[in-house]
Amino acid sequence: MGSLETRGRTLNYAARVYDLAMGLGTLGMDAAVRAMTVKLAHPSPDDVVLDVGCATGNVTIALAKRLHGGGRAVGVDAAPAMIQRANQKARFLPVEFRTELAEALPFADETFDLAVNNMFLHHLPLDLKRRAIGEMFRVLRRGGRVLTVDIHRPTSWWAKRVGYLGAAILRQDEIRENLRGVVLSLHVEAGFDNVHVLRRMHGMIAFIGAQRP
Repeated sequence: MGSLETRGRTLNYAARVYDLAMGLGTLGMDAAVRAMTVKLAHPSPDDVVLDVGCATGNVTIALAKRLHGGGRAVGVDAAPAMIQRANQKARFLPVEFRTELAEALPFADETFDLAVNNMFLHHLPLDLKRRAIGEMFRVLRRGGRVLTVDIHRPTSWWAKRVGYLGAAILRQDEIRENLRGVVLSLHVEAGFDNVHVLRRMHGMIAFIGAQRP
């Protein structure tokens, strides 16, 4: 069960242990980040919501639980094993999971009211970050919102040290790009309005909100 072909990093091999590994590896901080993501996304009950890089679907499902009537959520990830795990969790909810590439979303223009991505963009090289954000802009309706949650420019010496050390250990230049603050400017470049940091956590995670004009 191979991932779709992409130069971004996928964690298809880790799908079975992903939730446990994230909980243990971050000392539970991932749960707090997910909860804040859902809180700040704040979907209306009838919104059509897209979760890009959804992994095993925890954020998508939490958002779907806030929807009813015409509302529905769609989660996409390049790793089919992640999507398989997500589907196992999603019974009886207005949610769909699909194996798709963030940089080439298969949806028509202006399909969604809200797009979220939670701790995903640091897995993509710079050109794919740019394309993924551009794709989110394209599939959002006019007035639609995006919430990006990811590693961003550190606000303390401790966070800076941890961030760059982690990038070195993982040999991941994609993280260094985020630490330099590129994600905020890429939203502006894509055409989003009112791009700003809504909240910060742990010194280097930013919740970035923006709107399609």
